[in-house]
Amino acid sequence: WVGEVGALLESGIGVGAPAMASLGYAVIARAIMEGKDPYATLPEVVTLTQQYAKRQETFFRGEADARWIDMSKEGAAAEVRELVAGFFGL
Repeated sequence: WVGEVGALLESGIGVGAPAMASLGYAVIARAIMEGKDPYATLPEVVTLTQQYAKRQETFFRGEADARWIDMSKEGAAAEVRELVAGFFGL
């Protein structure tokens, strides 16, 4: 990931570009640009990821048709495939 962000920066893509809007990219890019250890950004990226997941959970709790699936249970992947196929009429 750090290599990918570094390659994006080297190709001329700046921190404000849409490619850097994905979770964690701008944090890593700033560290690289400031000459800091980009791997030291891990705690910040983890926090940002957790905050994003909480916002998603909050949003989906308000969706009446949301279906919660425990992916740790056996057969969960098959259930997801079935739901998606049914949704798209496949």
